[in-house]
Amino acid sequence: MGERLEPEQVFMAIRAEVRRLLGRRDIGGPLEDAERAQLAPALRALAEAYSVERAGADALAFSDPRRRAAYLAYYGVRSFLVTRLLAERYRLDGSSVLELGAGPGTAGLGLVARGGGWTAVDVEPLLLELATALGRRLDVAPRVIAAQASARSWGGQTPTAVLLAYTINEWPGDLAERAELLGHAVEHLTPGGLLIAIEPAVRAVSRRLSALRDRLIAGGSGVVGPCTHQRPCPMLERRRDFCHGRHRVVAPPDFVLLGQQAGRFDLEDADFSTLVCGRDATPRLPGWRAVGDVRREKGRDRLFLCGAAGLVEVYALTGRKRVGREALRDLRRGDVLAPDLDLANAPVRIEQPEPLRPVGWLP
Repeated sequence: MGERLEPEQVFMAIRAEVRRLLGRRDIGGPLEDAERAQLAPALRALAEAYSVERAGADALAFSDPRRRAAYLAYYGVRSFLVTRLLAERYRLDGSSVLELGAGPGTAGLGLVARGGGWTAVDVEPLLLELATALGRRLDVAPRVIAAQASARSWGGQTPTAVLLAYTINEWPGDLAERAELLGHAVEHLTPGGLLIAIEPAVRAVSRRLSALRDRLIAGGSGVVGPCTHQRPCPMLERRRDFCHGRHRVVAPPDFVLLGQQAGRFDLEDADFSTLVCGRDATPRLPGWRAVGDVRREKGRDRLFLCGAAGLVEVYALTGRKRVGREALRDLRRGDVLAPDLDLANAPVRIEQPEPLRPVGWLP
């Protein structure tokens, strides 16, 4: 499977590229106050643009070196950290990575193994230049293809992992065309290889990813996570529901300070929608997965769990003398409970005296 890159080495490479884009000498060490002051207005403009329309924001991000530097120092760092988290949790093999919609390559750096192969595909040559520069600094320079992701992207490769980070929602074509391309990618994986898609935690985007999941399963792929089952996604039954993960990552203080200076942005509060699948794959953990955080309400705690039987609401009364008042207190989004938990006739009142203990966690 190969050894992954050390995070601090990746952060040093990102800082060096940021300084190059700013026209500053690379002095090593964290970004200084003056450097963050240069980046903060550009990051603020990017964040405002991303809150309106993604494609327009990308055009803005690529339009000048300072904005590309701000993108790297904030969104690039987060992409690396989220991909690294998921690569470790799902034990992804980074020895041969195909990254579709690679951008500046920071997500790929969270997956590719030292000495491994990495092909980066993107329509934007300027971003592929960044991916190449970062890769060279870390001795993992990618083979780059400047093109829209398509069935021709891998040219006979059989990668151990296909990565799509924050890109599917920008693809042209309808759901069927996207599902066909993802299915083709899964078919070309090496035996045991996995495809991982990471998307923004936005209702419409997350629901499209869930719909893609269902189409891939119907086409013969198997889901590893974050789902605990292969049944149709219960989150699509009601328009208000959508599935996403949330986790606090740990970033270097200089990048965290940049987000705070730009607009009190919390770099370490990472939310995302994910899909991990492969040929003949099965869920990493069967059972009931918490698809939200515990809701603390007057007199009770409430939580929604997703499993093969559907979406189930569970609750525990929290009055001082209630038997189950501690039952849900320690659970978090992504926790997986044992599949033999009796959740018939929802909503289900939990009345056991000890807290429910997860058997694992799937972000």
